[in-house]
Amino acid sequence: MALTGLRINHLGLREVARSREVARELLRRGHKVAERARSQAPEGQIVDLSPYLGRNRARVSVFAPFGLATDQATRWLGSSIDAARG
Repeated sequence: MALTGLRINHLGLREVARSREVARELLRRGHKVAERARSQAPEGQIVDLSPYLGRNRARVSVFAPFGLATDQATRWLGSSIDAARG
């Protein structure tokens, strides 16, 4: 059986992970998660979205200040991550 090797182009991977297309897709999915979280959040709970282009990759965070305490009972925040699929 022949052995095969894989060499990862780290600079190319970083370029893809920081690309506009990836950042746009992450932002689209982040908005979907934020919308789901807002629809399930208790009255008056703030849900915010924070995009960030880091040195190695694009990122999007969806967060709710003081949301952890209210999330423990109904899991509204944790279950919203499923909205990012597809």
